[in-house]
Amino acid sequence: MPVAIKYGIPYDTFWKINPKILKMYQDAKTEEVEMRSKVTDYTAWLNGVYVAKAIASCFSKGAKYPDKPFGTETKEVSPEDEFKLFIEVFNSRFKKMQ
Repeated sequence: MPVAIKYGIPYDTFWKINPKILKMYQDAKTEEVEMRSKVTDYTAWLNGVYVAKAIASCFSKGAKYPDKPFGTETKEVSPEDEFKLFIEVFNSRFKKMQ
């Protein structure tokens, strides 16, 4: 039962599910924790980049602090490429279930 609480399974639901479903909750929770960790790591790295740019712009005449946040540039994606990406993501969901 403590493991079920850790994975966010309500008490009433715990008694109605089988171990296979419990494993699915476990996998989802593990994936969520990993994703949060990656986002936190990327955010810390990006913060370091901004600090480095700020310091460089103070001490170097050639360096300049960015006018816009990194990652705000948009790329043109053709409808074909967008559909191919959709298919890849959609099919990857089924591969994870196996």
